[in-house]
Amino acid sequence: DLSHWEVAFNGAEQVYHKTLDQFAEYFAPCGFRREAFRPCYGLAEATLMVMGGPKGRAPEIQHLISSGLEQNQVIISQTTGEETRTLVSCGQDVSDQKIIIVDLETLTPCVADQVGEIWVSGPSVAIGYWNNPSETELTFNARLSNSGKGPFMRTGDLGFLYEGELYITGRLKDLIISDGN
Repeated sequence: DLSHWEVAFNGAEQVYHKTLDQFAEYFAPCGFRREAFRPCYGLAEATLMVMGGPKGRAPEIQHLISSGLEQNQVIISQTTGEETRTLVSCGQDVSDQKIIIVDLETLTPCVADQVGEIWVSGPSVAIGYWNNPSETELTFNARLSNSGKGPFMRTGDLGFLYEGELYITGRLKDLIISDGN
């Protein structure tokens, strides 16, 4: 009986709408409600939760023109098809974190319709990696080139903000670290 389930967090680096649809359909006979989904975004370096959808609201989705995303442009489409990609929102700011989307070439804040790297600062962001000052400097001490504002933590994730909602589009690099290697 899943009818009493109030929240079902999904904190994947990218939350896929088809996975949510399949899960909701499969478990509907068990009482699961789509409104229990709470897609979120977090990192261990930020004590996990950075953004999250509000409780009791079905996940927000947007359909984007794929060719635009390939050029780091956010072009919303009202229809779906082979030329679109559907993205699930990871929610809104749930704490005192500051989230900015940064242009990788200029290290300045992106314009509203541009994909960039997600940078985070706030009280739950760690101060660095244990005994790794060079990686700490690179990751945790980023500053905007036009204003010097910072420090921010560079997440390595790509995305954009749309109407206050965070959408993840990918990663700068796909890397799995096992036993420090």
